[in-house]
Amino acid sequence: MLTPAMEVVVMGIKKGKGEFEGRPYDFTRIFVEESFKSDDESSRGFATVPYVIGKSTEFEKFKDHIYPVRAQLVLEINTTGKEQRTTVSSLKILSPVAKKAPA
Repeated sequence: MLTPAMEVVVMGIKKGKGEFEGRPYDFTRIFVEESFKSDDESSRGFATVPYVIGKSTEFEKFKDHIYPVRAQLVLEINTTGKEQRTTVSSLKILSPVAKKAPA
């Protein structure tokens, strides 16, 4: 199932490629700003949630942007019957996030 396109704030991007304990890894991950639940008495503000957008080669498409950026994100949600998997179906950078003036 594809989610509708969402406008999000991507705070950063990271790639990784190598081997750990004999197992290869290869990814590019974005970090998306998400707010805490408003009715949660133990948290306020925002956190970042990581999403894998593909192999480390995907990093090259997005590395020259100045983060944070506004982006259009479409997720694909699937299940194996035991667990749910969320993957990025598409990511389109829209614009830089305006910097706030110092108080």
